[in-house]
Amino acid sequence: MYLNSRNREKARMENIDTQRQKEEEDRAFQEKLAQNKKMSEDRVQKNAKKRQKAKARKDNFKKKQKTEGTAKPRDESGSDQNSDEEEAPQEY
Repeated sequence: MYLNSRNREKARMENIDTQRQKEEEDRAFQEKLAQNKKMSEDRVQKNAKKRQKAKARKDNFKKKQKTEGTAKPRDESGSDQNSDEEEAPQEY
């Protein structure tokens, strides 16, 4: 009778220990998952910022090219102003 009680208690304690181990392993796994997810999100945000920065640089370069492109015809019109000045002294 005592031997049977002792074996039952031993089995119960073993079950409790195995459950505790499983819970600890699950908790550690969930922590690792959360940590990996946070790291991947940080990496994604960093790369997104990098892409946005590159895109902004590209857009700024394009805008600069457009303004320089429009500035060249202005220079040509500026040369027209110089030709007008040259015509003015001829009128004297």
